[in-house]
Amino acid sequence: VLVSVIFAAPYQSDEFLLGGWSIPDGMGGNTTVISASGLTVNSNPALLSEISRMQISVSGGNFWSGLVNLAQIGVAKSNGKWSYGLSANILGGDDIKITELQNPTQPMSVQNYPQVVDEQGHYTASINLGLSRNFRKISAGISSKIVKKKIPDHSGFGFSASCGALWKPMDN
Repeated sequence: VLVSVIFAAPYQSDEFLLGGWSIPDGMGGNTTVISASGLTVNSNPALLSEISRMQISVSGGNFWSGLVNLAQIGVAKSNGKWSYGLSANILGGDDIKITELQNPTQPMSVQNYPQVVDEQGHYTASINLGLSRNFRKISAGISSKIVKKKIPDHSGFGFSASCGALWKPMDN
């Protein structure tokens, strides 16, 4: 059963948008999760209840010739009706070119064009914590995420919380 909420756009940091894990993407950017792993807390926390024993997952990828690199590690554990998950994600890279005009007091032109004066890096780091409870055929979960993002000359912190549900009309 796949349920989507119309016009819902919770904050997800950049690592969620890149395919650095073995979870297939569905229509409209929805994540179609067919298995549970240590990284489950990143998607739908209710799926933590599908884990029967401790799961540790490591995943990552290199995107756009090294401009962006992604590394993720997560652990999930169940003790019957309650399940817990924790993951850490880092997405970053180098080669952001900082430019300025040859003569900053004049408008850009053929004679006054931008030139590279520096190269800097960027990163997004997040820690996700989730909890799920199994109620027979329905599981419900909550998760929270703390994010630190840094791009040249700017940085910031963020926090988000999300919830999820899983309904299993039939037993496997």
